[in-house]
Amino acid sequence: MPGYPHDGFLHNNQLWITCVNGTILAYKIKHGIVTPNIAYSKNIFKYTTNIGWCRGILIIENFAIIGITKIYNSTQHYWSDYPSNLTKTGIICWDLDKNKEISFVDLSERQSKIFSVLKGPGKKHSV
Repeated sequence: MPGYPHDGFLHNNQLWITCVNGTILAYKIKHGIVTPNIAYSKNIFKYTTNIGWCRGILIIENFAIIGITKIYNSTQHYWSDYPSNLTKTGIICWDLDKNKEISFVDLSERQSKIFSVLKGPGKKHSV
């Protein structure tokens, strides 16, 4: 893995994983087994100014909804080369086809923390 993995999500015969350093990966699943074949890999923090502890992913159509959390003091675990004072808490909407951020919901002011992004039961979602 190109970083410490945090969250996983199954979608279209792929296991999508966030790494805390901003890398998003999708491993192909074949016959119910996760393979080492990567269908998607991108460190989104190289393409956005919104960075933080990347933890949480949900795929809706061709969009990844990704949670990030502000780092206040990162002495216990290495997470990335980015200074912690530049980090934020919020939700990134990432266009998987265009490989770019299309929106960001900033939740930093409330000292919120995001651990996962979950789909609600029985509702259609639109991006």
